[in-house]
Parts: sequence; structure tokens; C-alpha cells
Amino acid sequence: MEQTPVGLQAGGLYELDIDEGNYQLKAWLAGHGKAGPKTVNVVEGEPAEVDWEFGAGYTLTGTVLKASTFNAPVAWANVGVHKLNHWPPESGRDGYQPITNELLAGSLQTDGFGKFKLAGLEAGDYLVKASSASAAPATKQIALHADADVTLELADGGHLRIRTLDAKGWPVQNAGCLVQKMPLMDQTYYLDSNKNGECQILRMEPGQYLVKGQFRAPPNLEVVEQTATVSAGGWTVVEIVSKNEAPLLADGADASGRSFRAQEGSQTDLPEVTAPPQDRTPPGLVAAASNPNPAVIINVTLQPRDKPLPPPPPDPHAIVSGTREPPRTGR
Repeated sequence: MEQTPVGLQAGGLYELDIDEGNYQLKAWLAGHGKAGPKTVNVVEGEPAEVDWEFGAGYTLTGTVLKASTFNAPVAWANVGVHKLNHWPPESGRDGYQPITNELLAGSLQTDGFGKFKLAGLEAGDYLVKASSASAAPATKQIALHADADVTLELADGGHLRIRTLDAKGWPVQNAGCLVQKMPLMDQTYYLDSNKNGECQILRMEPGQYLVKGQFRAPPNLEVVEQTATVSAGGWTVVEIVSKNEAPLLADGADASGRSFRAQEGSQTDLPEVTAPPQDRTPPGLVAAASNPNPAVIINVTLQPRDKPLPPPPPDPHAIVSGTREPPRTGR
């Protein structure tokens, strides 16, 4: 589909010379959001006119929190806001169409206090998604007909292991694993199976996913799919089985672009997930905390960087030059 942006002329008018046919037009105005889309049929020799009317738009504000840190705000979390469009009546389908980049109404980051703000949105339904390196993504669907505020809570999420197998049960290396969150396909993961014939995805938002295994045998591509439910706090294991037997990779053969029998067998044990990276401290502040008991909520003191923290108390068992210095006793 060809996309041709065009700027306004005097009086809020624009003209565009295009060939005959049916077109979908969209309009947007800075600070007022998007309008459309509208469909128009262009006939040779007959001008086609389309009008849009922009209002001030609505403002969406929100906060991103993290459950595992007592709902502390998450600084610099990524936030995406997508417009939700219903399937047209002639499609015979219910619900919303899958999310695409064309439906992105705004992409931004939270500030140092986990806050975000997006202005100029038109009325309608939206999907708001927040993500951070330290937790699973979180999404929330909202109906926007006035200014609104939303809170998204990031959690640890669940983990998915995909085993790609051939018709005889051998693990398959270099098979594609495509994973999409249902029903809006708003989260997509794509990776290739490793030497154990497996794909692993950590910290996923709990929910139902469409899992596709792509077995490559150029010029053919076999796609096998099934659904999987990812639950919080644990592993979900899915086996994708090809209808064909995977070949062995000959010595010195090019492994790119094709699937083959894995070099090693599938792992039976599920790995322990390492601790996620920590979220960054807001600019200009450093955090000082002491938590001898993880079950107790502690107070955190924030101080400007130009004022250094007081030194910690001396350790009577301090390690000096690689040896442990014994505690000193008075004489």
C-alpha cells in the first residue's frame, strides 16, 4: 500500500493528484490527535472531497508501578498507546483487529516518578502497554471519551520454553519460533531454536499466546502452530512437532536458512531464572537503603548526588589485601 504524506495549503486545504481507485485517508494535527481513516473512491475527471474536523483531543495520563518492589514507581519505563479498531461488519468477525504500527497513537517513557502523559487523543478504545527490562510487560484496555488516568502494574510474569521436534521426535535446531499474544497480537517475539532444539522467552505477561514453529527446508517452509497459556511465576513448556524428519547437517555445510537435527538433545530440567536487571534511579538522586529482613518494608532515603552519602560503619572483620583481618581487642 503506497503512503503519500501531504501538507496543508492556505485555508486548511490540500490537493493530491492520484490515479483512479479506492483509497483510505488519514489526517492528523499536532496537539489534536488523529482523525479518520476515511475511504474515498476516485473517478477520473471528478474531484473527490473529504473533510475532517479536529477537536482539542483528550489527554491520557498514567503511572507505571512494580509489584515486587511494593508498588514503587518505575522510572523510564516504555509506554505505547495503540488505537483499537473493530473488525468491519462485512468481515463477520467480532472484537478488535490486531495491533499494527499504523495504529500507534503515541510512544513515550515515564519520568523519574513513573508518570507519563499523552495529549491530543481522539475518542475511542485504546490499548496501553508498559514494559521494563526488570519485569514482564503489562497492558490495559481503556475507552477514552474524556481525559483519563490509568495505572499499570508490572509483575514478574511467566516463562515459555518451546521445543521444536521433527516427525521422529528429534530436536530441531534453527527452526523459527514466532510467539504472539492473543487476541490482539500486541506482543510479538521471534527467535530461532538453539543447539538443544529449544526457544526460551522470559518474563512474559500472563495470558494466551499463539505459538508458531517454522521448519525451514528451502525452498519449502513448514509452519506448525498451536496455542499456549503462560501463567505467572512458572514455566510453560510447548512442543511443536514437524510432519517431516529433520536432516543431519553435513560437515562444512552452510547452516543458515535451513533447519536440521539439533547437535544436542532437549534439556529435561527447567533452568532457574536469574534476577532481572534493576530499574534505574531517577536523575540527580542516589538511593541509600538497608534491608536486613526482606519481609519488612524499609524506608529509602533519596539524596542529591552533589551531597555524598555518609560512610558505612567500620566492619570489624574487614577484608584487607585479600586476607581477613581479625577483630582488634584492647589491651
